[in-house]
Amino acid sequence: LLGPNIGEAMDHLPAVQAALRGETGARRETVESSEWLVGYDSANGYRDYPGLGWRVLTMTPMEIAYAPIREIEGGLLLLGTIAALIGSGISYLVARRLTAPLNRLAEDARRSSDRPETAFLSRSGGSREVVRLSQALRALVRRIGTYEQDLATVSAEASALAEHNSVLKEMAQTDPLTGLLNRRGFFEAVEARFVGKPQTDLSVLVLDIDRFKAINDTHGHGVGDTVIQAVARLCRQQCREGDLVARFGGEEFVLLLPGCPGPAAVAFAGRLRQRIADQRIETQTSPIGVTVSIGVAWGQDISEGLNEAIDRADRALYRAKVNGRNRVEARLPSPAA
Repeated sequence: LLGPNIGEAMDHLPAVQAALRGETGARRETVESSEWLVGYDSANGYRDYPGLGWRVLTMTPMEIAYAPIREIEGGLLLLGTIAALIGSGISYLVARRLTAPLNRLAEDARRSSDRPETAFLSRSGGSREVVRLSQALRALVRRIGTYEQDLATVSAEASALAEHNSVLKEMAQTDPLTGLLNRRGFFEAVEARFVGKPQTDLSVLVLDIDRFKAINDTHGHGVGDTVIQAVARLCRQQCREGDLVARFGGEEFVLLLPGCPGPAAVAFAGRLRQRIADQRIETQTSPIGVTVSIGVAWGQDISEGLNEAIDRADRALYRAKVNGRNRVEARLPSPAA
C-alpha cells in the first residue's frame, strides 16, 4: 500500500508512476534483478467517503504469474499434435478409397484417347460423381493449370512425408519413368522462367504416341515403358537448351518452344515426328517402330494464356488422330489476326 507521499524509494518504477497518475493495470517490472508482474490501482474511497489517496500494488514472480498460461499452452500443443495425427490418418484412408475409382477413370481416358470428344468418359468406369470429378479436373488442369494430384504417390509415401519432404518435392515435379518434368513441374518452371518477363513467339506442341494401348496389349507394359522412355529421349535430343519438355501423363508429352514462331514450330514438329518414325526401339524380343501425332499452337506472349495455347494444340492433336495419325496438325492465328 502506497500513501500519497511515498518518497523516492520506489517512485522509479514505471508501475508506481502509473499508479500515481491514477491509472489501473499491470506490467512487467525488474526488481532487484528479478522479473515480477506488478498490478496497480488507486483506492478511491467508498460512497461519500473520499478515501486517503492510497495506491495498491500487487507483485507476483513471473514464473508463478504465467504458470497457468504455460499449462494451457502445453495442453493446446498436445491437442494440436493429436489432431494432426488423426487428420493424417483420415487423409491416408481417403486417399486409399479414392485410388481405385480414379485408376478406373484413367483407364477410361486411355480407351477414349482416339476420340476427338475427349471430355467423354463412360459410366461403366465409375459413378456419376466420379465422371463429373474427372471433367472438373480436366477443366482445371487445362484452363487454370492447377497442380496434378498424384494420388498413387501420396498413398505410397504419406507415412514418410515428414521425413522425406525434400525427396517428395523433387518427385512431385519430375516424371519418374522418363526424368522429364511432369505437369506440376512444367507449370512451376514456366512461372519461374517466363511469367513477368518479356517473351514473344511462344509455341506449344502436344505429342501423343499412336496406338499405345495396342503396344501394351501386344508386347506388355514393360515394352510400353521402353517406348515412352525412347520417345522422351528423342524429344530431349531434338529440343534446344531453353525449351521445356514435360510428360503430362500416359503417352502424352507437351513441349514449350520460346522464341519460336508458328511456322518454325510446325517445321520442327515435322522433323521430330519423322525422327521418331525412323527410330527402331530395341526391346527384349525384337526392335519395334512407333509413330506419333503432334498438335501445334502459337501465342505471342505467355501472359495471353498458356493453358489456352495448350488447349488449341490439344485440339489440333485430336484432328491429327482423326486424319490418320503419324502427322502434324496446327492451330495458328490467321494472317488477319
